[in-house]
Amino acid sequence: MTPEILHADFFRHIFDAIPSPLFIVDDDVQIFHVNQAASGLLMGGAESVYNKRGGDALHCIHAAASPEGCGRDSLCHNCVIRNAVHEAFRGGKVHRKKALLTVMTSNGQIVIHALVTASLFHFDGRHSHCSLLKISANFFN
Repeated sequence: MTPEILHADFFRHIFDAIPSPLFIVDDDVQIFHVNQAASGLLMGGAESVYNKRGGDALHCIHAAASPEGCGRDSLCHNCVIRNAVHEAFRGGKVHRKKALLTVMTSNGQIVIHALVTASLFHFDGRHSHCSLLKISANFFN
């Protein structure tokens, strides 16, 4: 590999060039990094969601229903995003799993039709195990 390919900026540009929203999360769906496509979906941008759980960042109605936030409501055990991340951390891969995400926006509640993909990767940085989570919104009816 050439030194240019090993440079972190090179990979950052590739990550941001991917037109699908990508999130790097831990096993509790806490967000550590997002690409530009994901940043465009988030009210307040990427900086406002770092270290928040996915449902808190995406304004999931179930995260708002619990004082503890995302993953703590009784309905969260059915969450396609959370379950996809957990499956990835168990060594599985989730590819294009259909999901209906009910979120709050400045215009009220909306339902997002989405496909969720999650896979585990290992990195020798701050977190030894992370999941790459892809959410493709409005992909099916």
